[in-house]
Amino acid sequence: MALTSQGSALVAGSNAGGGGAAPIRVLVVRAFCIRGERQEPGSIVEAPAVIGRELIALGKASLAPEPAPDPVPPPSEPASPSKSHKKVKSDAR
Repeated sequence: MALTSQGSALVAGSNAGGGGAAPIRVLVVRAFCIRGERQEPGSIVEAPAVIGRELIALGKASLAPEPAPDPVPPPSEPASPSKSHKKVKSDAR
């Protein structure tokens, strides 16, 4: 069996290790620039996964908490029967 390096993270151009992972949200701890724009401490930014993890490792950011889901409105109550549908007593015996 031949030794191959396909799919190895050590091979140049490999996506192993999160190169193609979805962006992550980070909380800025120390100011830095992304895309040429200064990010102030306390703000939350979305960055490519590789950059976000590197910023976390450098102590410039921390993983931001996930935003709270939108509240689900309570189910509407069934409509009460209208007053025109009252039961009528009959005198028939």
